[in-house]
Amino acid sequence: MTCQNKKNKFGIAGNLPLFYDLHQELLKHGIFSFIFTAEDALANTGLGLVYSADYETWMKVSVPKPCVIYNRIPFRSFEESATFQSLLNDFKARNISVFNPGFFHKYDMFAALAKSPGLSPFLPETILLSTSQVLKDFLENHREIYVKPGKGNRGSGIAALSLTNQSAIMVKKTSGTETYPAFDDYWKSEADRLIRKKYIAQRAIEPRKLRGHRFDYRILVHYQNGVHLVTGKAVRMSQTQEITTHIPRGGKLYPYNRLQSAELDEQFKTIAEQCGIILSKSFGFFGEFSIDIGEDLNGNLFIYEVNAKPMQFDEPEIEAARHKHLRKIFREIGLPKLLP
Repeated sequence: MTCQNKKNKFGIAGNLPLFYDLHQELLKHGIFSFIFTAEDALANTGLGLVYSADYETWMKVSVPKPCVIYNRIPFRSFEESATFQSLLNDFKARNISVFNPGFFHKYDMFAALAKSPGLSPFLPETILLSTSQVLKDFLENHREIYVKPGKGNRGSGIAALSLTNQSAIMVKKTSGTETYPAFDDYWKSEADRLIRKKYIAQRAIEPRKLRGHRFDYRILVHYQNGVHLVTGKAVRMSQTQEITTHIPRGGKLYPYNRLQSAELDEQFKTIAEQCGIILSKSFGFFGEFSIDIGEDLNGNLFIYEVNAKPMQFDEPEIEAARHKHLRKIFREIGLPKLLP
């Protein structure tokens, strides 16, 4: 399921290459799939898109009612609308399973995970920015922190704040560095954006580095037979700046097998299982998510981010595994509904 986007020639939003690859994977195993928009479902048009191998394009046709829905709506504002929420309630009333119910705010995610004794050691201290005093106290306590938009992605809007010995505020962004003489100067400049975009603040972790650059792990997770499994492990390393490792912000791929160890794999397994339980309990069933995990100088792991709707991985083997495990989710959840 996605939503409409007039800018796309097919009139839909979202990741068409992912839709195509998943469509082909399901088709190979005898599972009929189609794309439909929330707007078509709300209007009860009965229309969706299927890929025609003969014409090598997506075609709009009449489609049956789905028994399993994979939510790939890319817009938070649409998901937060009353009309979309009513659609989810309608699916629930009709016993139609939806996995990945929606995006979540970063603070809500951290607050949920913090309730787990098994996950709390992996969480850097995190607060929701509400007043200048809250941020000032947090910065004075930790000296170095990150501020992040609560609904941001791909490293957008992130800044690193550090308090100098002269009580000045140094602000590092992907675009460069600024210095404010005092905290009040910084707050006066940034307060509107920080509050309006519901920023969080997070204790900065002094990261382990590779070749002088920070890195983090990207862990892909899927549900299978009652548990959440690690299905892909990758590494992203910064290059042009040291604020974030995201590829659109100048980061690069690094082979996971050069850092792999049995202990690291086991820690990822535990984190993935616990995150899957907590997320599904707190927000609704998540069949798929990814986790950004950092490592400090002492080898301790920290959860930086959990992504409700992972983007495509650049590693072909991870994407292939992803399609396979998504197919298994469709079969595991959908097949019992088709049997008498």
